[in-house]
Amino acid sequence: MAGTLYQKRFCAGMDLRTGSGIQMTVSALAVTALALWREPGVADWSAELIGATLWLGLVNSIGAFSLMFVMIRRGQAAAVARLFYLIPGVSALMGVALLDEHLGALSLAGFVVAAAAVGLASMKRGG
Repeated sequence: MAGTLYQKRFCAGMDLRTGSGIQMTVSALAVTALALWREPGVADWSAELIGATLWLGLVNSIGAFSLMFVMIRRGQAAAVARLFYLIPGVSALMGVALLDEHLGALSLAGFVVAAAAVGLASMKRGG
C-alpha cells in the first residue's frame, strides 16, 4: 500500500516497463536471498514447475503490475488498494475450479465479507 501511494506521488510518469522491471528485480533479489537461506537451492524442473513459474511471472507479475500502474496513472490508487482485498478469495476460487480444492464454510464466509467490503468501498457517495 505504501509503495502504491509513493508511486502515485513521485513516479506517476515512469514508463510501465521500467517500473515493473525495477520492482520485479528488487523483489527477485530479496526472495532469492531468503530462499537460498532457507532451502538447499536445488529445483525439480518438472513441467508443473515450469508452467507455474511462467504463469506467475507472465500473468501475475507482468500483467498485474501493468494493470496496477495504468490504474495508478489514471488516478485510481484507492481502487488498486481495494482490489488487493479480493486477491485471496479469487485465488481460493481458482483453486476450487482448477485444482479441485474444497472450501470450508469459514473460507466462504470470509470471501463474502471481503467482496461485500470491496463493493461498499467502491460505491459512489451521494451528495
